[in-house]
Parts: sequence; structure tokens; C-alpha cells
Amino acid sequence: MNSEEKSLLVSIFKDNFMQKDSVLSNTLYKSLYQIVYDRYLYLHRHSTKERYLALIQRFPKLLETVTLKDIASYLLITPNHLSRLRKEISQENKT
Repeated sequence: MNSEEKSLLVSIFKDNFMQKDSVLSNTLYKSLYQIVYDRYLYLHRHSTKERYLALIQRFPKLLETVTLKDIASYLLITPNHLSRLRKEISQENKT
């Protein structure tokens, strides 16, 4: 992470989080479920190429800070597939 990037760290005690009637835990569970569900839909509605291009557009400096292996993992593809995809995109941009 670059020093110019802002981040937020939230600390939650396990005992507070695990209470079934806790407003905080219910809110977090719902939020996490929504995030996972949205990602599941996104992965199935968009092609690998669309997901890669959207990721690079959203985070232009990503390739400078994250390995291609990690990007491939995030996209749920193999590093070899990512390499082929990047080559294909590069060739399209040349024409």
C-alpha cells in the first residue's frame, strides 16, 4: 500500500460481534451477505475480459502494486489465462 492511500481499520471484539441480538452484528452480517451476493452475480454476469477491464479502470495503479497472480486469483482465473487475456487486449489496442 502506498503512503498516499487512505485506509480505515475497524476493531471489533469477538464477544460483541457474536451476540445474536446485537444490532452491530446483524448489520455486519447483512452487509457482508450483500457484498458476497453482489460479487457472485457480478462474476456470473460479466466475462473475464469485462471484469479485468473494469478492475483496471477502477484501480488504474493496481498493476503497480499487486502481482498478476493475485489479480488472477481475484478474477477467479489462472495466471496463464490472465496473461493470454492481457496479450489479447494489448493486440486489440495496437490495431
